Amino acid sequence: MEPTAWPSWRISPALSAGLELPRNNLPILYGARIFSAAEAVAELFIFRRSVMSVHRIRLHGPWQVRPHDVHLSPGRMTIPGSLREGGFADFKGRVSMHRQFGKPTNLDAHDQVWLAFDEIRGLESISLNGLELHAHGERLEFEVTGLLQKRNEIEVVLICEEDRCGVVGKVLLEIRRT
Repeated sequence: MEPTAWPSWRISPALSAGLELPRNNLPILYGARIFSAAEAVAELFIFRRSVMSVHRIRLHGPWQVRPHDVHLSPGRMTIPGSLREGGFADFKGRVSMHRQFGKPTNLDAHDQVWLAFDEIRGLESISLNGLELHAHGERLEFEVTGLLQKRNEIEVVLICEEDRCGVVGKVLLEIRRT
């Protein structure tokens, strides 16, 4: 079976990206379709361009912990972790956890920045730079591109009925390029 000609406009992006086409144009069988080598390279280039890439920045490490009870001292703890693991054993009540971070650099028009939490126990609210964030769906992730400033602060407010509450999963900034 002779492979069909491929429109030059589909091949030119591959060539302009510096991909080298095979010198022999032998047919390649993929699934039920036969591709020429040039078609296969062009399809790969188009597929790779359409797949979203994600760059993740972990916001772990020390977070400020401020109990709302005025008789308790603020402190620091490592996230992910429960209040018990962070040195606040037997704590019950409201507590705020804070983390500052800088705006990611080299963002372009195709990038979206998402704030994502794997797991939070005892969650009351999440805010970024004083604006409360609202999740859509089960996963705690928020598109925050337009809310970012040069310096940013996340606040997670918890209502703890036991000391196992806390930000117990990863906290990530995800830069999603489409």
